[in-house]
Amino acid sequence: GHAGLFSTAADLRVLLDLLSNRGSYGGRQYIRSEVVDTFLTRDKYENYLGWQAPTDLPAGSFSHTGFTGTYVAGIPQHRLSVVLPPYTCELVPLLRSYGAPAFAPA
Repeated sequence: GHAGLFSTAADLRVLLDLLSNRGSYGGRQYIRSEVVDTFLTRDKYENYLGWQAPTDLPAGSFSHTGFTGTYVAGIPQHRLSVVLPPYTCELVPLLRSYGAPAFAPA
């Protein structure tokens, strides 16, 4: 969960794809690109509007951690959206032993 925003992993991926593509998804524009740019402009605390600006991911990436342990990240540079539900956190030690990227939650 994300502080009251509850959804499926598949729908969260659509949201990440939508933001990564500046408001476009599946060849259709749903949100004006200027609105997405506003959401993904760093504030004085170096975060985005409602999103974290992770320092261990490529520039322009955004992420969010949910209260229940969900982790999501959009990495536009690589056209990648990551959704890790809470139960995947148990897999992190195993994933790291195989060289998982730094964005895997601790």
